[in-house]
Amino acid sequence: MRIRNITGIVQIYGQPSVRLNTDLWYNVPEDVSEANAWLAHKLRFVQLDFTGEEREMLWRESDGTHLHWMSPFSLGDGYATAAENMVHALMRRGMKLYIEQCWFVSRQGLLPETVRMLAEPMPGICRVGLCMATPGEFKKLPTPYRIGLTMYEADDPLVIHPEWKHDCAVVDLLVVPSEYCQEVFSRFVKAPIQVAPLAVNPVYYAPTERKRKETFTFVTYGTLSGRKAPLETMELFKKVFPRESYPHVRLAFKTRLGCFGWGQNQLPQKINDPRITIHNTATPINHTDWSPERMRDWLLDADAMLFLSKGEGFGMPPREAMMTGLPVIFSNHTGMTSLANDKYNWPVPVGREEKSPLGGNWRLFDEDYTADVMKWMVDHREEAYHRAYLGGKWFVAHQGADAAGEILKGIIEGLHPERAMRPKPAHGEAVTTTNIAAHQAFYQKVRELIPPPGPILDVGFGDGLAYVALTKMGYTVYAAVKPRDFDAAEATLKREGITGMLYPCDLSKLDDTVRRHLEIPPVKGIVSQAYLQVLPDQEIKQIFRGLLSISKVILFSVPTVYYPTLYREGSRMMRLGEWRDRLIGFAIPMKYYGEDKQYLWGQVLEMGTLPKTEREGRMQDGVWHPLQRTEA
Repeated sequence: MRIRNITGIVQIYGQPSVRLNTDLWYNVPEDVSEANAWLAHKLRFVQLDFTGEEREMLWRESDGTHLHWMSPFSLGDGYATAAENMVHALMRRGMKLYIEQCWFVSRQGLLPETVRMLAEPMPGICRVGLCMATPGEFKKLPTPYRIGLTMYEADDPLVIHPEWKHDCAVVDLLVVPSEYCQEVFSRFVKAPIQVAPLAVNPVYYAPTERKRKETFTFVTYGTLSGRKAPLETMELFKKVFPRESYPHVRLAFKTRLGCFGWGQNQLPQKINDPRITIHNTATPINHTDWSPERMRDWLLDADAMLFLSKGEGFGMPPREAMMTGLPVIFSNHTGMTSLANDKYNWPVPVGREEKSPLGGNWRLFDEDYTADVMKWMVDHREEAYHRAYLGGKWFVAHQGADAAGEILKGIIEGLHPERAMRPKPAHGEAVTTTNIAAHQAFYQKVRELIPPPGPILDVGFGDGLAYVALTKMGYTVYAAVKPRDFDAAEATLKREGITGMLYPCDLSKLDDTVRRHLEIPPVKGIVSQAYLQVLPDQEIKQIFRGLLSISKVILFSVPTVYYPTLYREGSRMMRLGEWRDRLIGFAIPMKYYGEDKQYLWGQVLEMGTLPKTEREGRMQDGVWHPLQRTEA
């Protein structure tokens, strides 16, 4: 195993202290101990490489199948809670898991065993790793064989997540929790896709037959964004059960972060119906969520569940409720279809569809059908209670955590990871007339700001397109190249019959290098094409600071998330807005160019001129909602 510092700055860490320069590979354990290497990986400042690895990797051992697991861990979040349940379901089936967090972690409310496992160092190199998260996290897996486990709740994720096409290209196998998700991802994922349901927390294993009470309470819960249809659910309840005629029928919501049909912290101010209650957790004032035990007790006190979501990748809440023996009315579509069983629960058909901001269409419940089911349930509650009680026992036996764990275990143990050949990503764009022509908008911008013959300094070299194209346009071009890229750059120019002026150097100290090399005259401008996307944010910023002391004309071009194929493994394929976010502190006008916004160019003007903006908030169903602070 080898490690490489990817932060762009020298790192000193560990006991004894290890000094890691950038852009150099260090052997483990010869140069760095294995414990320090895994620590650096967990701290996210090294890249791991297993090329030519001769040591035995943990896989199918005598004590069980070993798996490197990555996911978020937290109470209340869908991915995070399902991930913890899956970890323990697999362990109960005899697998050996080594877990670490990606994306985020909050230890409050986690099982003590989970907290202990998160603190443990990795015992060695696992051949197979699984990342359960959104696809952008998959590339963090350090194992030779990668499994991604993800989901989506709408028909076309590429509408707002075009980068997922590239993110999913780094895995050897994709696992999704429903046939619906399998269909959605199969439209753009080339790796095999298998289906494995998610594990429901065993704390909900409490099938209980309810007893008739004077009141009848419907409940629904989740992070109740517009996708979960809380507003439509409330209006349907008022329509089906007028307050004057049904004073004993109630509706209780449990949401998080103030979500209720709109964005964050936007609860209805007045409901004007005392029968309707909204419980809100994880607020700016109260950061805690209800524990699973409290959720279970709340469900045990309820009479029925309404879950009329417009789209689900899997649909965990109705499954949790069903396990407690609660009668469940839910929308029979997307990831919830595998739950539908007319013998034990109450699936309702789709009434109509509407355009979804997440891509494709939402599916809205049939109002008349749902209204009839709700009325029947109130009028025939004892029959509903008994049917749901039997359904809870059936679900625990056939779709509980152990059943889900067994399915995923079977998929993992059925692999032949030593034979896996993940498709290699394309290595950028070859120097061809066609590819040069695709970037004429960028070269025209160079011509406008830096008249020939220059000279021009090419930073990073990339695939050589800029160097070759600008040389043919009559420019004198010098190139600053990282030492590891020098031989490839020299070979590219040799093939083109160009005698290049290449200088191997540390790009983050480029201003010092230019001053030391007397043969590099004062340049009229600087370009960088198809290179910055492989560098970490900190290194890009350091390079730009140095470049501004060399020239006031700095232009760069990078492939965007809309590039049709993965540019190269390790590249960050981002939108224009994401580049802006990563380069805060610099004034950089940017613009897309090329067919279907495949590229963007930017001009680095100066530092410290951008106005301070409020960027705190969160995405909810494809819409940005700024964080609303409450005054103390």
